[in-house]
Amino acid sequence: MSQPRPSVVIINDNANTCVGLAELLELCGFEAHCAFSGADGLYKVTARRPDAVLLDMNMPDMSGLVVCAAIRGRAIIANTAIVFHSGEQKPAELNGADAFLTYPVPLDILSAVLHATIAKRRAIGLAQKEKT
Repeated sequence: MSQPRPSVVIINDNANTCVGLAELLELCGFEAHCAFSGADGLYKVTARRPDAVLLDMNMPDMSGLVVCAAIRGRAIIANTAIVFHSGEQKPAELNGADAFLTYPVPLDILSAVLHATIAKRRAIGLAQKEKT
């Protein structure tokens, strides 16, 4: 039996970027969903509980750093892999994100980083379960 496809919620206020990334990630074997604002992204991440979040840094309703901190602050989704994907320079603090990628990113690199951060977060989750 095959494993389910890894899931990712893409949070980006630029609809064209978000939809384009979702289509490309679907071709790479991901189940991809779009959210066009930080608030919608938090709702979708909480409702869907994806393996990963691909998060824009600069959005009008709330910054990616605020969204990242909110995800890390909610126990049910706190262990979700978070990858920033932005045209901006990497900030000094990532608020718990697993990786930061600057536009443009080759699709094979984006896919590899998502897979690696998902694997890392799964390992952390297993280690936490073993402690309890």
